[in-house]
Amino acid sequence: MPIRVRVTVTRYDAARLGNVKKTSQGFLRAPARVTRTGVLTYHRADGTVVRELRRPDSVFAADSLATLADAPVTDLHPRDMLSPSNAKQLAVGHVSGASARADAGKFVEAQLVITDGPMIAAIEAGDRSEVSCGYTCDLLHGAGVFQGEHYDAEQKNIIYNHVGIGPRNWGRAGAEVALRLDSKTPDDFALGTDAARAVLTDEPKRDSHMDLVTIRIDGIEAQVSPTAAQVMQRTLDARDTAVRDAAAKLVELQKRFDTQHAELDATKTQLAQAADPKRFDTALRERLDLLDRARPVLGRDAKLDGKSPREIKELALEKMKAGGKLLSERSDSYVDALFDMTVDKWLADNKQTHNRGSDQTHHVDSGDDNDVHAILDGRRNDGREPPKREYQTPPWRSKLASSRSK
Repeated sequence: MPIRVRVTVTRYDAARLGNVKKTSQGFLRAPARVTRTGVLTYHRADGTVVRELRRPDSVFAADSLATLADAPVTDLHPRDMLSPSNAKQLAVGHVSGASARADAGKFVEAQLVITDGPMIAAIEAGDRSEVSCGYTCDLLHGAGVFQGEHYDAEQKNIIYNHVGIGPRNWGRAGAEVALRLDSKTPDDFALGTDAARAVLTDEPKRDSHMDLVTIRIDGIEAQVSPTAAQVMQRTLDARDTAVRDAAAKLVELQKRFDTQHAELDATKTQLAQAADPKRFDTALRERLDLLDRARPVLGRDAKLDGKSPREIKELALEKMKAGGKLLSERSDSYVDALFDMTVDKWLADNKQTHNRGSDQTHHVDSGDDNDVHAILDGRRNDGREPPKREYQTPPWRSKLASSRSK
């Protein structure tokens, strides 16, 4: 079974604030499309570009949206993910409860509450207008096409950590989900690279570990660069292919071994049977009986030495014009039955012809009339009774003419 590599990565996707309202405490409350489905483009520190797919069933999964509930809001993206140890220093607000929901079948909308004074002032001045979700996800490598867009990998198991707020052209999710404050901020913007984001936002450069991914192989996790993760995935895939090929070859070799072993057992059985005197006698009698029945048809000059019973029967049937051209394709049982029936009829027909010839001519040249053995046995080769022979007294036993009778 192939080994699957589970890669956990950190991602940041942008959206735009909606109409901002102040609460009774002076905080800001604003709806925002915080992320979307589709294919997003990410630029790596090494200059490589990866296009990742966020399917609707992953983006709108209830477990995933639940992680947005009460998630902290930050100014830009911090160097590290938020936790109880750094939330006090980094949080400038929070997502309002379980407000995250699907919007228009493509976006995720949530209510943001901003409680930090300087951040409220920056939003009102238009210096901060876009939001970007910070989250982790499992990245499954594999190219494909989604709604006409090519992608290199697919995001699964999305878990949100925080929502950062930044200036225009800060996010990755496209114009439709770019941060939108009000009519003062245009809806269209260019998708920025990491370098452009740093220039536009004065965002401090994140540590290199933010670009690392977590891979899991046989239950062991390790953090490596995305490029190394892809190389390892390709290496593992190649190894899995080699293992499958070797397993298939092993199965084929096992089949061949089993077949040869069965043939060897059959040969041993045949040899043991051939060594049995009773079986030898039976086989000899069957062979002689077959030759006795086939000889009258094929003639005494037919060369039958070394031919199998099947071959002898086919020769006899061909001589008698029985069985047709497809005789060689018939089963042994068919040939046996046809031979027995056809030869018996042939022998019977020829015996009747032989007898009729004997009545008319009183002689059939079927062998040597002076066959001593036939005469001694009281029979002839053609089945006729031998002629009666009169006994003649030898001359030396005859009476002399001058002899007197006593």
